[in-house]
Order: sequence, then C-alpha cells, then structure tokens
Amino acid sequence: MLLRRAVVGFGLGAGVLALFGPSSPLRGRAVHAASAASPFVNSATAKRIDERLMSKEGGYVIENLMELAGLSVASAVDDFGRGEKLRVLLLCGPGNNGGDGLVAARHLKQFGHETTIAYPKPSKGQLFENLVLQAVNAGVKIIESPDEAVNLIPQKETVAAFDLVVDGLFGFSFTGAPRAPFDAMISKMATSSKPVFSIDIPSGWPVDDPLISSTNAPHGFHPAAVISLTAPKLCMTHYSGAHYLGLHRVLPSALADELGVAVLPPPRSSQGSEQFVKLSIDGQGKLVCNAQEAPQGLMSVTLVTAPSLDVAKKISSHLVEGGLAACVNILPGGVTSVYRWEGVTNTDDEVLMIIKSSSSPPNLQALRAAVLASHPYKVPEIIHLPVSGGLQQYVDWVGENSRGRAK
Repeated sequence: MLLRRAVVGFGLGAGVLALFGPSSPLRGRAVHAASAASPFVNSATAKRIDERLMSKEGGYVIENLMELAGLSVASAVDDFGRGEKLRVLLLCGPGNNGGDGLVAARHLKQFGHETTIAYPKPSKGQLFENLVLQAVNAGVKIIESPDEAVNLIPQKETVAAFDLVVDGLFGFSFTGAPRAPFDAMISKMATSSKPVFSIDIPSGWPVDDPLISSTNAPHGFHPAAVISLTAPKLCMTHYSGAHYLGLHRVLPSALADELGVAVLPPPRSSQGSEQFVKLSIDGQGKLVCNAQEAPQGLMSVTLVTAPSLDVAKKISSHLVEGGLAACVNILPGGVTSVYRWEGVTNTDDEVLMIIKSSSSPPNLQALRAAVLASHPYKVPEIIHLPVSGGLQQYVDWVGENSRGRAK
C-alpha cells in the first residue's frame, strides 16, 4: 500500500523566508519582510522590480542584470557541488531565464566544470546571439536539436553523461501550458536520475501559487535546489530543497521600502564578494542566511525502510549499479514500525536498508531521487546520517564507489 514517512535530507526548508536587498545598488543589506507583509513576491511585483531597475532612475540595462544573474547562478551551482568538478547540463529556454542559463554556463566553464547547453529554441536578437558566442568562445558545447535536448536529461535506465542538470527553461513571467519540446524536458527533469537545480523558479510552476509542495508539484517536478533571483517568488513558500538567493544586491533599499519590505543588516558572512546567500530556518522558526553548516565528511549513511525484502533488494541493486552507493546492508529480519499516518496509528513489519555512500550533496540528492523513483511508498523514510570517523581505507573506498557516475 502507499505509505508515508518523513523525508529528511540536506534541503534547506522554506517557511518564513525573507528578501535580501542592498543599502545601495551594489552593496547589500539583508531585507526581511515586516511581520504584516508577505516575504514572497508575486509575478506582478517581480515584474515591477525589473521595470524599476531598468528604468532611467534605476540605471540598469538587461545586459547588466543578466550577467549578474548568471554569475549568481554559476556561483550557487558551484557551491552546491561542494568542490567537485561536475559535468553540468544547462537547459535554456527562449526567454530571459534561458539567457541567465547561457551566462551561467560560461562562468561554470571558467570555474572548471564541464558544461553543455541544450538550447532547442534559440532566442533571436543581438543580446542572445552575443551570449551564445561568448559561451562558445569559452569552450561550452551547445546542442540545438530538440530531440537531442530531451534525450540528454539523465534517466535511471540510461548511462548518465552529466552529474547535474540546471533548469533555465521558464521564469516568473511564463504562463500557460509548456509546449514541445519543453513539456517533454520538464517531464524528463521530474524523473531525472541526477539532481536538478532551477533558476528563479522550477519550470512549469505557477508563480503565484503559494501552496505548491513536494507532494503536489506540477508535472511531478520538484528540483533538488533553486536559486531565487532578487526575491523569492510566491510559489517557493513551501519549497523544501536547497534554497539560494542571488541578484539580491541590485534591489535598492528605497524600492524595498516602497514594496513594504523592511531592510535589516545581514550576517557578516553575507558581505564581501559572495554572489548569493543561502536561505534556511533556525530553531526558533526565524530566517537565517548563510547559516554555518556542520562540516561534512566524505561518507554518509542513509536509512531507508521498505515493505518487503524484494523491494529492498531492487532499490539496493539500483543504487549500487548506478554508482550512487558503494554498499547497502539489508536487515531481512525486519523492523517493526509504529507510526501515525493520516490520523491513524499503524504497526507494520518493514525491511531496513543501511546505505553507505559519498556525502557530497549532488550524490545524496541523486540517491534520494533514485529511491523516490522506485519506492512504493508515497513518502518513504530517507534519513541521511553524516559519518564523523572510521577506517580511512573503508571511507575512501565508499567515496570512490559512490560518486553518482555509472561504472
């Protein structure tokens, strides 16, 4: 039967979030919504911010904002990879979100990552032609075939050519149903065997719907990470993945005040040259940015329960064969689980899997996606436990055999 379980991972919860804006166009101060105001902006407000920034009084032009946005995206993706050199596939749509992706691809290439752009419907105009030329000159490969663009997105039944997918298809101004080939690309991202990192909002999400969560995400698409640009959008209210905020320094405090947003000093760690802040919630339910994270080792243990030995073996084999786990211990004697689900207390016999893998966020995100794709429970138990020590040769072996690449 379809069951439950809390999914616990490295995602940064979204609850009472905030906006971050600068005290001047280039020097930032955190912005926290006043208690009576929503910390998220709707599509109309997001449009007003862009229009005001690019007005005569704002002083920006689209080229400025797109370059800064793309740099923020690339910096956040690099942070998400925790120092690993990644093979990144960037899916770029025909609008400004796609332009941000084109810029991000160039910067990621210059950061040392292997980058490929899937751009099935290139935008017309000198701006976008220049961005494509800049990416090509930087050594980025560009794929324009719609069929090839769809088939590049990693799936569990294929050998993955990429470690991470960046979703730059649609932004906050997109409305209506996605058309080909973007509908197929969104469906493939929903079942991707590798983590997906969305720019501004997950493609296909209604930007003004604050009730979207991992259980009702449109198209079944809930990416592992999102970088909101300038301000989090309404649809991100209940987002539960890793949440970044970029382009936050271009929002003048006067404009933030006009929109009813109070400006507060940021933590020291968000000042300087960083191109993003991380959004998370502290123990009191208050927003913190760039919160200090516990040091991560090279190895993680993940606990997953299954309804039967056959299901546990199937999931374990998929994880090991896909290079997402080095070893899985299955306790066939089972465990007895007492839990509350939909208002009813249940008692079930289950099989426990103890999964040993690399602790890198991309690998853990891919591991979670793989478990979710093949698990019969509606909300399976997926709990990551960091390993602080052990026989170094064993820890090294686990890391070498669980880097998320097909062997």
